[in-house]
Amino acid sequence: MNDKINMIRNENAIIIMAMILAVMFLGCMSLSPLLGFYIPLMFLCIVCGDSKYIRMVLILFSIYSASFFVASRNIFDANASDFDVYYNVYQIVNNGGSILYKDFSAGFEFFLPLFFKIISFILGDASPQIVLAVTVFAQLFLLYVWLEWDGFKNVNPEDRNLCAASTFGLLFIYMFSQILRQGFSSVFCLFAISFFLRKERLSFIIFYLLAISSHLTAIIIVPMFIVFMKNKKISMLICLGIFIFSGVFSLLLPFIVAHNLFGEMSYKFAFYTFTSLSGYDLSSYFKFLVITVIAGYFFFDNKNKYLKPLICYGGLAYIALLPIPLASDRMLMVLAALLPGYMLFFSFYKIKNIYKIILIVFFMLKVMTYGPFYDHKKDYDNPMQYWYTYPWINDTPFYYIK
Repeated sequence: MNDKINMIRNENAIIIMAMILAVMFLGCMSLSPLLGFYIPLMFLCIVCGDSKYIRMVLILFSIYSASFFVASRNIFDANASDFDVYYNVYQIVNNGGSILYKDFSAGFEFFLPLFFKIISFILGDASPQIVLAVTVFAQLFLLYVWLEWDGFKNVNPEDRNLCAASTFGLLFIYMFSQILRQGFSSVFCLFAISFFLRKERLSFIIFYLLAISSHLTAIIIVPMFIVFMKNKKISMLICLGIFIFSGVFSLLLPFIVAHNLFGEMSYKFAFYTFTSLSGYDLSSYFKFLVITVIAGYFFFDNKNKYLKPLICYGGLAYIALLPIPLASDRMLMVLAALLPGYMLFFSFYKIKNIYKIILIVFFMLKVMTYGPFYDHKKDYDNPMQYWYTYPWINDTPFYYIK
């Protein structure tokens, strides 16, 4: 009886603590999306124990702030930004248009327009920044649901806060504001893969179809990732085939561009071959991959070795696709954008206390880099610079919602 009373008291204490933290971080995120993104993650790095309620509050505040952080960028004055197209689709469905938008694979990729249709009932004629922030938040929220439901299954309860901080703090957050369809698709791919491994056939089919309806690349991505995790021989053959295809394609790329063989896609190949976007380095995951592999060789969590083949073969496929513009980050977005921090957590698991310090220092550097020391003049020629629409901090609560 006493144990039950103590358990109830402990749960109540945790809930009260979560409420106090909610008030504190609510004030933080209301004055700065940047601080609201990173400070809760720093706090998670040092919170011990299985404090699910606290983690839930802090992650929700963090991803809310992250959404408005990336929504601050200039989203229109760039050939490389797709959001002008997406916002046009939002306006079409908001005004009663069809969700089967012909330029999204002849209407087959209908999930994003359907999502726009649903949120338009609430947002109405919203500004581009609000539409982008809500869309990014939805993607990150789905990722958090996956993390709590399946991503933590082999993570010790006392380590889950650090795992969550690593996952969301090292997201390639910019990509979620740039390629919205594939952002949703990648999260649905995670659910589909998890359901497949759990042998829940109906749920797997549902989420596989959701992933495909978001972006057709899921047709290839889901089976490829499942094979990477289940069959070594076929995985090696796939990677070899990708290396051969990529080498041949890179040799033919100048001819393809010169003769416009793929129409608009030829223009995109040419553009991304010679263009680098601030905040979106097309090979930026490669650096994380190298660190993940080296650290994992010495410090990987033994309970989660089933993830090693995904890192190995996924990494090989990523490297193989680097010569093709955008192919690595598009085809391997699940690894390259969603899971770099998740995989790093397992790679540094045996020295997790040191990893905590590394993460906190990294987050502090991010705050300084994108906050007080952000060089707007250096980014002047970059049409997608951050804090273009509103500043990184202000004394008016929720000044960025407009």
